[in-house]
Amino acid sequence: MRPSIVSALFLLVLVFLPLAAQASLLCKGGSDQIAPDTARAGEPTVITFIVETAGSACEPIKGRFTEISLHYRLAGQDGYAALAPTPAPLPENYRRAASGAMQFEAYSFTVPPYADGTKGAIEYYIDAKFDGYASQAKGLKTIKIVSLKGR
Repeated sequence: MRPSIVSALFLLVLVFLPLAAQASLLCKGGSDQIAPDTARAGEPTVITFIVETAGSACEPIKGRFTEISLHYRLAGQDGYAALAPTPAPLPENYRRAASGAMQFEAYSFTVPPYADGTKGAIEYYIDAKFDGYASQAKGLKTIKIVSLKGR
């Protein structure tokens, strides 16, 4: 290679690679959860998972969060059962906060009812991938199971 071509390539790498890396850092993914404090035995329990992208260089959020699943169990039991998400409407506060630089999607998970008389709490975690990178979010809280007899 001639020196001028080598210099041009070096300049290209020196200038544009850091800019490309910086642009990728300008877009972050995150999540939030909405979970009840208690679950009534005999009734399903809904947990909402909200994903977000934030930053001026973000591409549209659609399709960036994949392989989302919630894993739950009665505290102290072995193993977790898994649930697939259902798309859900965004809560009003997230709709108001959405902008070109801040995007959200919401998903809900419905934990099947536990039999009346069940004591304890539901514990859970959520798995997801953002742009192909796996992450796991610990449950926001344990959800105490209360008896139907309290009605």
